[in-house]
Amino acid sequence: MIFNVFTACLLLITGVNCFQLISTSSIANLKTSRVGLKMEYIPDGLTKAQWAKIKKQEEDAKKAKGDMAIMGTGKFKSRSMEAWQKAGAKHLFPVNPNEVPYEERPYMQRKNGDWEGSDLKNQGLQAKGQGVGSKRLIVDDVYEIAKKAGKL
Repeated sequence: MIFNVFTACLLLITGVNCFQLISTSSIANLKTSRVGLKMEYIPDGLTKAQWAKIKKQEEDAKKAKGDMAIMGTGKFKSRSMEAWQKAGAKHLFPVNPNEVPYEERPYMQRKNGDWEGSDLKNQGLQAKGQGVGSKRLIVDDVYEIAKKAGKL
């Protein structure tokens, strides 16, 4: 133990770097010799063309969805947290779409669902249960105007 501590101190005092296995000049030589080397990932069982086709399909699907961080989800029309709280803060719970009729589903589970229930009215359906829309408040108009102006 004492010998190991003594050896480490001796190496530190003399300035020998025992952890440098390769000199910096040999690292530079390695970098310049690999300039022509080009590698890429291709999953097992696929050709380069098949993998390129899959990547293109995924990229096209991502572009079709748009940037969700900027535009948000397009599956339902939501409202601001402030408006939701002032309207009474009624929680809507997810339901099994195979068991619950379309007009009783919460707006988040309906295609192009609207918290006001206008999506059901446009289809000629009468909202029931969790499908009943909320009343519109002045706060909703304030947020919609700000969203259209690009201030949100």
